[in-house]
Amino acid sequence: MKKILLSLAMVAMVSSVVVGATRAYLSDTETSMGNTINAGTLNLKVDNVESTAVAHVVVDNVRPSFQWIGPEYSHLWVIKNDGSVPGTVTYTIKNVKNWENGCNDPEIKAGDLTCGTGSDQGELGSQFKLLFQINQFGYNHDIYPVVEGASTTPIMHHLNAGETKNVYLRSWWINAANNNLAQGDKLEFDIEFKLNQDHP
Repeated sequence: MKKILLSLAMVAMVSSVVVGATRAYLSDTETSMGNTINAGTLNLKVDNVESTAVAHVVVDNVRPSFQWIGPEYSHLWVIKNDGSVPGTVTYTIKNVKNWENGCNDPEIKAGDLTCGTGSDQGELGSQFKLLFQINQFGYNHDIYPVVEGASTTPIMHHLNAGETKNVYLRSWWINAANNNLAQGDKLEFDIEFKLNQDHP
């Protein structure tokens, strides 16, 4: 009986060696060296400054229907993508302040009831329109009225790496039936520019 068991054990051991041998494969290993992956960059500069992308605008002493453009344009900003990948530029209106500056007789007759000194009591922002222009070609990207958080479609698409474009702001007090409500008022706001990665 011991001989039979010993024989079976030998057969099992030989079989496992044969099965193990039949499962072996040829192999070779090589190592690829010196691979480098660099992340792209987006870096927005406004008027050659990158510490802030916020422009402050003050609207004062304007009149209805006449474009508020100063000598030629009311404001000009030089926008540059100082990074390595293309991006799309958007903007948001922030920190809107509508100063009433008291009420004169035409304002009171027009029904102006605020007449205080708070930064939310004026009416000029509700009657003012902004119009952006890129590189002086065509008009687009208009905002009306000027309110907190206002934004629109991207101000420019595909600003390539190293590319610079001029953003002009033209704006005016619209001709409305209740223009007298905003007599003597002053409007202030910030424009925050943002550069976002272009989608493939």
